[in-house]
Amino acid sequence: LTIDQGVTLTIMPGTSVYFDVNARMNIRGRLVAEGNEQEYIRFTRVPGNGASWNGLQFRSMEDNRIAYAVIEQATTDDGMIGLQNSQIEMDHILFDHAFRRRIRTVNSSLVLRNSVFTDIFPPGQAPLTGGPVRVRPATPVTVCAAGSSIASRPAGGRRACATGRNRWPLGPRCECGLAGLAGHREVAG
Repeated sequence: LTIDQGVTLTIMPGTSVYFDVNARMNIRGRLVAEGNEQEYIRFTRVPGNGASWNGLQFRSMEDNRIAYAVIEQATTDDGMIGLQNSQIEMDHILFDHAFRRRIRTVNSSLVLRNSVFTDIFPPGQAPLTGGPVRVRPATPVTVCAAGSSIASRPAGGRRACATGRNRWPLGPRCECGLAGLAGHREVAG
């Protein structure tokens, strides 16, 4: 599915959008998908299908917005949400059931608030807090030039990757392969 330049797709509260295997939504125009507290919008794979889809891919500087939504079962290196030369504002998003990148940005503007990243760890490995990992403003975040970012657990133990890509015991290793290079640095999140 492609939303062409100059076209706006509005998805109403309570809507479920189902994607076939390897399908994606390419947004060249504008996407407005705003649910509410009682009626979340769901972006997911076709029910009963065990394979994943390829996410929402933005190539648009339009005023894209997603609020009160679940984005799940998308597995791609482009990200469940992929942004290239784009902008989007997201609020109250649950990123669920994926073990690769949740969000990928290249030359883009992203505002993400009040959102949860789950299933950061492989099956059988418990999350840090026994529940969803939440990236909070005071949490140190490692950002690398490849677009991977991780939320560090201050008390030690493990780091949880907000993109779902990096999982390792505390240490300097980054699976993006750019650790130690310019652009791979600690910032206050």
